[in-house]
Amino acid sequence: MVVSFCELLEHHLGDTLDERGRQYLDFAIDGATRMRARMQGLLAYSRVESRARPRVPVESLAMMKAACERLPEDGLRSDRIALPTEAPRIFADPEQITRVLAALFDNALRFSEGPALVECTVDANDDHTLFRVQDRGVGIEPAHHERIFQVFQHLQDSRTYRGLGLGLAIAKRIVDRHGGTIGVDSELGRGATFWFTIPNA
Repeated sequence: MVVSFCELLEHHLGDTLDERGRQYLDFAIDGATRMRARMQGLLAYSRVESRARPRVPVESLAMMKAACERLPEDGLRSDRIALPTEAPRIFADPEQITRVLAALFDNALRFSEGPALVECTVDANDDHTLFRVQDRGVGIEPAHHERIFQVFQHLQDSRTYRGLGLGLAIAKRIVDRHGGTIGVDSELGRGATFWFTIPNA
């Protein structure tokens, strides 16, 4: 409603608004839009448990491809993700794990510079399946490795890198719900490898 009425006000006042008045309206619209996005993100975070679906056998590669299709289409970003040619079947909620993969892909692409590829690999043993998403981006200081999985955490300038600081927090909650673990291996300036495990049983 705030956004809608600000836009109506801008339309109604038309040319009578000076530059400062338009700037104030732009600030109000931008702030309300960001607040709406944060509320939607918090709802998604809270619904990890309440909207969860039963875990079923599902193909990992199919979820990775579905995650690529959810990425923004600016610059054909999904073409920069290298997927394995084959991957094991896992026991999971396919919608939620696809969301985790999409969040990790999007995160890796946002913090990568130039045409560098993001590489996704999958390995399985008797106990669990391990997913890795590796980029060659700006990297993360080890002191911040745990913090980035908390709600509303931004380690980079939010004016340069879009996002609300909820994607990794939601990913962690989903992986926790599956009984797995999630983490990152990274150093500042040397890229990052985000990984998570899903138990086989």
